[in-house]
Amino acid sequence: MSPIFFYWIVVLSIMLWAGSWNQSVFLTLVVSVLLTPIGGILFVLLQGRRPNPTENHRKPCMNCAELIRLRAKVCRFCGSKAF
Repeated sequence: MSPIFFYWIVVLSIMLWAGSWNQSVFLTLVVSVLLTPIGGILFVLLQGRRPNPTENHRKPCMNCAELIRLRAKVCRFCGSKAF
């Protein structure tokens, strides 16, 4: 195997890792290619995990346990008041 092939395998694995942490895959690719894969690893680690934005703005309803928005006054599934 040539070193270039191994280099791209490492860069692609860093991109997949960044995507699983909800980070920019393209920006990680650029950093990994320009600053070596070690720079890409540091880039991902320094940014840390980002929470999934669709899950953070919801809470379970007290009656039916469906996910409703944090600011909801009434559950749209069962009609109960949300506190």
